[in-house]
Amino acid sequence: HLRDIGDTKQPEFAEVPLADFDQPRILRFTQSWYVELARLDTNLRGTESARADRLYRAIQAPSLWPQAGRPMLLTVMANIEAKNDKLPQDRAQVYAEMVEILVESWDNVRLEDLAPLRHLLEGARKDKKDLNRFLCELAYDAHAHDQGQGKSRDALADIPKHGKDGLLEKLAAFCGNRDRAAELIEAIEQRAGLLVSPDPGSDVFQFPHRSFQAYLAGAHLADLGDFDTKAV
Repeated sequence: HLRDIGDTKQPEFAEVPLADFDQPRILRFTQSWYVELARLDTNLRGTESARADRLYRAIQAPSLWPQAGRPMLLTVMANIEAKNDKLPQDRAQVYAEMVEILVESWDNVRLEDLAPLRHLLEGARKDKKDLNRFLCELAYDAHAHDQGQGKSRDALADIPKHGKDGLLEKLAAFCGNRDRAAELIEAIEQRAGLLVSPDPGSDVFQFPHRSFQAYLAGAHLADLGDFDTKAV
């Protein structure tokens, strides 16, 4: 149990990864999700079962089901479905919205003074479109590097934290402020989002699923003037 709040000694907890959901747990999540939303919003009461069935059918799409076992990604899909009353039919649109939600998770909206993403963008006079282009290029470079190393097509690229090609240096160049970049790196390490550390204390980051890496890399490729040559 948690120690009394007045106890000066902080409780110690083991840090462990959350297990992926199997099919019965995914189904249970979709049902529980709309039960809770209906508890919070009286307008949804009486529709919980139908909405849960619709969500469960939507995430069974071949492009989404492989990610549905990840609790964080399943929650993001459920958020998108609840917001739009459906999951977009276009796969790229689903990923675009998931990327937006995962990026925003780096800011703690309940603590306004702890919003590193907002601070980084405001200080650098950048917007979220600029950040999205940065992340797309980051994914493209990581994807290309891993392909050059001969890794399997399902492997996730390792993005180092330090070094001249590391995330910290690239973010510092993006925003022109190393301190702000370090602040965002700290948030990335502490909160689930679009970049995650595969192991506690790891000095590398990865995208939460191979499909995010591929989607962002493809988005960068599509923006290049020599798209046709690069694609070949």
